[in-house]
Amino acid sequence: MAPQVVLLTGCSSGLGFSMARRLAQDPDQRYLVIATDKDMAGKAELVAAVGDAIDKTIFIKEMDITKDEDITQVVDDAIKTYERIDILINVAGVATMGLPERMSRARIESIFNVNTIGTIRLTLAVLPNMKHKKAGKIISVTSVGGVRGVPYGEVYSASKFAVEGFFESLLPAVKSFNIR
Repeated sequence: MAPQVVLLTGCSSGLGFSMARRLAQDPDQRYLVIATDKDMAGKAELVAAVGDAIDKTIFIKEMDITKDEDITQVVDDAIKTYERIDILINVAGVATMGLPERMSRARIESIFNVNTIGTIRLTLAVLPNMKHKKAGKIISVTSVGGVRGVPYGEVYSASKFAVEGFFESLLPAVKSFNIR
């Protein structure tokens, strides 16, 4: 069976980094991982962590999910190379706590651009191929802050609530295409 092509965001640290390493080092080599990093700041650490899996079961690409041209480039390259993206895992995100009235408009927009708009835009870029193939899985990491408001995390929670609402609404629309 051919390996599943996985597009994974937020791989410079935390959960995204751990998931990229784990999938790339799967003993049965069930996955080809396209691990993305917005500025490649975490590339060296990820290369060291995956060892000889680099350029075999994991490929590290630069992609800032707030930039449509980055999304288009990575998605188009993946489809050109592998003819599909089987699994999209949206991990990239920013967490900010603080008094909302002290947050600048630019900071609020930045949080929404990463946590919400970037996640939605990447998902929409991957969907046509998944619909055409009539298969796919989309996993989006949010937070307890996306289902319950968090004091001093109002803006963060709002951005995660929006993602929850988007995917809750998307699910019935893609079910008939065998996308979960």
